[in-house]
Amino acid sequence: MKFMPCYDGPYTIIDINKDHSTITLDLPNSPNIFPIFHTSEILLYTESDMSLFPLRHLEEPPPIIANNRHKEYLIDKILDTH
Repeated sequence: MKFMPCYDGPYTIIDINKDHSTITLDLPNSPNIFPIFHTSEILLYTESDMSLFPLRHLEEPPPIIANNRHKEYLIDKILDTH
């Protein structure tokens, strides 16, 4: 297992350079990593099918209870505005 490939992500692509076959990724929490990668190093993100892999499901973190006793959640992104 020590030499198995490890992948991070998903990350947002912010630029594509077709002439050099490179992609610039948005790495907001990794300021020490150079954000440009060759396309051979990038894999398409595919979300796991929980019906095929039920034991790989990660539990959602519990809500944060604020001083006013209301539940608070951190919104990562809004998927649909309709």
